[in-house]
Amino acid sequence: MTHYPYSTARNVGRVLPFAHLQHFMRTASPSGLSIMRWDEPTMANQPPRQKPLTRRAVEQVAVVGFAFSMLTACSNAGASMAEILNDSADGRPVEATSIESWSGGETLSFVGTLSTPGTTRLGFEVPGTVLTLFGDIGERFSRSDMIATIDPAQFELAIQEARARLSAAEAELKDAALAFERREKLIGTGAISQAQFDATVARRDAAQANVQVARTALETRLDRFADTVLRAPFDGTVISRHVEAGQVVGAGAPVIEVSPVSDFLEAEVNIPEAVIGQFKLGVIYSVFVPALGQTFDGTVLEIGTEARSTLSFPLVLSIPDTDQLRAGMAVELQSQRNALGSNLQKVPNTAVRSDGRGTHYVFALDGQENRAKQVTVQPVKLLDQSYLIRSSLNVGDRIVAKGAAHVLDGETLHVVDTQATEFGS
Repeated sequence: MTHYPYSTARNVGRVLPFAHLQHFMRTASPSGLSIMRWDEPTMANQPPRQKPLTRRAVEQVAVVGFAFSMLTACSNAGASMAEILNDSADGRPVEATSIESWSGGETLSFVGTLSTPGTTRLGFEVPGTVLTLFGDIGERFSRSDMIATIDPAQFELAIQEARARLSAAEAELKDAALAFERREKLIGTGAISQAQFDATVARRDAAQANVQVARTALETRLDRFADTVLRAPFDGTVISRHVEAGQVVGAGAPVIEVSPVSDFLEAEVNIPEAVIGQFKLGVIYSVFVPALGQTFDGTVLEIGTEARSTLSFPLVLSIPDTDQLRAGMAVELQSQRNALGSNLQKVPNTAVRSDGRGTHYVFALDGQENRAKQVTVQPVKLLDQSYLIRSSLNVGDRIVAKGAAHVLDGETLHVVDTQATEFGS
C-alpha cells in the first residue's frame, strides 16, 4: 500500500468512486485509518493505473472509516444502542407527564318535575253545586279547617223527610205496642184467639223494624249533609284548585289539591330501562333546576319496578326544601355512566406506541436519571387528545409524553419540559 501526503498537489480535483469506498470499508483496519493510494479497477488484464485522492475524498473516507471503526468496536464489546446514546452528556430530549386516574364516563341527563310529598286531591262525597271555596293557591291551613262547601238545601230537605218518616214509624210502633199489651192479657181468658194475638205480635215487630229503618235513613241523610262541608285532613298547603264556586260537581270529583307540610320536596323522573339498574336506594345524585340555575342533592327514595308505556321506570328523589324551590318546577337528574370498567388510567395519545404486532407500550421514567423503561399497556379507548389504558404502572408515575417515537428501552433521557397533567378529555 502506497501512502500519499494529505496535501499533495496531485490530489486536487479528484473524486473518490463509491466502488473504491466499498473496497476501503472491507479492508480498513478497525483500529484506525491510513490515507493510501487507490487503484481503479482494470480491464483486459491491463496493469492498474494509480490515481491520486482529492482532499474532499480523503475527508469522506476519514468520516466513514471512523464511524465504521466505532460500530465495529461496539459490536466487539457487546454494547447496545441505548448504551451508546447514554454516553451523551444530556441524553435524548423528551417531554414528560404523570399518569392520571380516570373514573369518568358519559354524562346522562333525565328530565322530571318537582312535587310535594303526600299531595292529595280532595273532593266531596256527595254531588252538588259548590257554594264556597276557601284557600288560595299556596295558602296554608290546619287540620279540620273548612276548605269548601256545596249547597246543602237538598240535603236539609232530605233530613226533614227522614225525620218525618221516623216520627210516623215511632207513632205506629207506640200504637202496636199498646195493642200487644191489651191482647196479651186477653189471650189467657180466651177472649181472643191465638191467631188474633199472633197478628198483634207481628204488627208490633213490623213497627219496631220500621222505626229502625227510619232512624237509619235519618242518620244517612245527616251524614250526607255533613259531607257538604269539605275539611282539611291534615296541616298543609293548597297546591291547586280544580273548581270554582257555582260549579256542579259529582261525588268524588277533585275540587282542590293539597299537600301536607314537609321539610323536603320530591323529584320524579323517568329512567330508561337500559340504565335503571345503576340507581340504588339511598344514593345521592345531582339534581339541576333550570329555573334557578342551581344544583341540589337528591336522595333516591323509590325505584319503580314496572315499566311505563315509554319503556322507562319512575325514580323518586327527595330534595331538602328551600324558599326557592316550588312544586311543579322542571328538574334534570344528572348521572355518570361508565361502560368501560374500572381501574382506567389516562395518558396523552402521543405517549402510547405500538410495535406493529398488536402490542402497545409507553416509556416510564425510572429514577432521577430519567432512564426509559418500556412498559406494556392495554389501550381501552382513544379520546380527543388522550388514551384510556390499563397498565401495571401507578397513578402519578412519570412517562414520556412527547418524543417517545425515537426512545429506546434503557436509554437515559433529558426531560426538557413537563406537560401539565390536564392534556385533554
